[in-house]
Amino acid sequence: MILAIAFASVAILTLLVLCGSALRANQRTTDSTLAETLARSEFERLRARVASDQPAGCHDSFWDHTGPGPWTPPWNPSGQVRLDRTDFSVAIYAETVPDATTGFALGTGPTGVEHPDNRVKKVDLVISWMDGERQGYGRTTIHRTRLVCQ
Repeated sequence: MILAIAFASVAILTLLVLCGSALRANQRTTDSTLAETLARSEFERLRARVASDQPAGCHDSFWDHTGPGPWTPPWNPSGQVRLDRTDFSVAIYAETVPDATTGFALGTGPTGVEHPDNRVKKVDLVISWMDGERQGYGRTTIHRTRLVCQ
């Protein structure tokens, strides 16, 4: 009888642990999906705001940025976004793509001055998140890259 109760207790505890693991995995999948959605949204926001120069000065700030550190968008200087109880950190790295034959910015012409407003930037978006409320859930990061034309 005692052995049966002990076995039942172990079985119940095992089920509870498995359910907890499944919930953690499900939350991690949900957060990854949110991060992918956030990346698409941030790329679109970047493209639209830089093209329309909203807020004023962000067009020149973006295209004149040479790095190596991240570019700070004026509409979100902290780089923090909160979605569904998870805090995401967004870093934007923008690098002018050089023309392999001339060494000047790609699209600007053979001497780099014929078309000064025709540059191409490689934009790396790094999104990371961690939720301290969830045990066993470390920092997770995704990297996404797009080319942006001036």
